[in-house]
Amino acid sequence: MGQAGPRILIVMRRVPTHARVGNTAVLVALAEALRDRGARVDLLVVSARAFGRRPAMRIDLPAGSFDRLHCAQALRLGRWVVATRPGPWIGAIGAIAGRILRSGRGSPGVWPATLPVTAGEIATVEAELARAPCRAVIADYVFLAPLARLAMAHGARGIVYLHDLMSLRHHRFVEQGRSPDVPAMTLDEEVGLVSGLDAAVAIQEEEARQLSAHPAAPPVLVASMPRRAVRVAQAAVDPDRLVFVGSHNPANVDALEWFLGDVWPRLQGRRPKIRLDVVGAIGTAFPDLPRGVERHGAVADLAPYLSRAALAIAPQRIGSGLNVKLLDYLAHGLPVVASPLARAGLKEEAAGCVLEAADGEAFAIRIEALLADDGKRAACRAAAFAYVERHHSPEAVYQGLFRVIGLDCRPVPSDVAGD
Repeated sequence: MGQAGPRILIVMRRVPTHARVGNTAVLVALAEALRDRGARVDLLVVSARAFGRRPAMRIDLPAGSFDRLHCAQALRLGRWVVATRPGPWIGAIGAIAGRILRSGRGSPGVWPATLPVTAGEIATVEAELARAPCRAVIADYVFLAPLARLAMAHGARGIVYLHDLMSLRHHRFVEQGRSPDVPAMTLDEEVGLVSGLDAAVAIQEEEARQLSAHPAAPPVLVASMPRRAVRVAQAAVDPDRLVFVGSHNPANVDALEWFLGDVWPRLQGRRPKIRLDVVGAIGTAFPDLPRGVERHGAVADLAPYLSRAALAIAPQRIGSGLNVKLLDYLAHGLPVVASPLARAGLKEEAAGCVLEAADGEAFAIRIEALLADDGKRAACRAAAFAYVERHHSPEAVYQGLFRVIGLDCRPVPSDVAGD
């Protein structure tokens, strides 16, 4: 299934520890779609910097996600991968010492994906290109774009998967008074990294428009995240239950902190039986949750939590890219009350199932009205399924990228950015 087809190499500086979380989920979905088109998809983790301050990590990917997965400067032991360079081990010791000195609170450290490309990483990719020819090299995040440009010298298509517009992400963190998790970067600097590539792939349309408007930008495509509708019986829905799903990252911490402080007290005053399920690693950031909020941690299957909730919340105020979990909500037919930022990555058609609220009072009013109206929630459910089926099938999401790689000769619709 794809092993004999054209080879696509994905290069990243993250260890893919969990297929269901964030941008790793995006790349796993992409790999599966490419393999379904007959391609061979190899994943290369370009250096031990991917480990950050965790020198040993467990890879948890579905069987067959990639034809080959290789981590440079590391040793594979079954599902475990262990750094063979001293940097991650020294970092781990420093992190432990920091937690002790700060009574359990360590500093977050540098996000490895944001570091500049090194000569060693270039040599690693050069060796991989020499090992076997590639049809295309897809770099994970803008910071690895030079590795995609390197591939073009070998006759391969050079593509970068942006995930986020980093200049915009930095600005939004500063705007909310939060410490940015990416380095300061102007749009000119960001475009400078991707200029000359065969394509830059944005994960949502607004960021694609901003990037493609720059005169030095390469062709810009939109490829969000594929999802299939998950239709389950509604008999077990709790009309007083909300759900929020998220990994432990600064944008989610800010979102839940704001919701619990500004919205939750309003809801409890109006609907005393209301409950909120907090699912995912985000719960570890909140050791003391208010009454009615239940922490569930990371789970293997979201369906039981999404199927029993009456609606989902997406209160993000900082960040960029696409709120992937919002698509999970819609795929399960859940109405969503979302901030303008969380909703920004969706088409206007999503207004039938994603209700926007700009402040705490508006959030509470939207949620209360939806919980009280079974008919409105049923209409939102139908609209959510229709939206996912129309806009987030693998064919709809990836057709522009398939064309650039040469896996699809069908025309791309005129609304694909960059055409």
